[in-house]
Amino acid sequence: MITYSIRKEKEDLVVEISGHSGYDDSGRDIVCATVSAMSITIVNAIDNLGYNVRDLEKRDGYLYFRVNSEPVVNKLIITLAEQMDSLEKTYPDFVTRTGGK
Repeated sequence: MITYSIRKEKEDLVVEISGHSGYDDSGRDIVCATVSAMSITIVNAIDNLGYNVRDLEKRDGYLYFRVNSEPVVNKLIITLAEQMDSLEKTYPDFVTRTGGK
């Protein structure tokens, strides 16, 4: 199961995504591949726009980062949240949000 949390802490947005979906075998898992592609694309976009991605930790099955809440960054994080929420609705046995909605 992939769990995700997107929350605001003071002036920061904090994103944490962990786990593997178990939808299919490694290398064939479309749910894990989608989450990986979406999340890394958002991190790269924030970085390429010149915003400071802090405390970035990424490893197999885990992504964590903090970023200052700025209008452009907020839109990117909202996009990630909407996409993750859509995956959760489509694959509820494989993706879930933690910490409330």
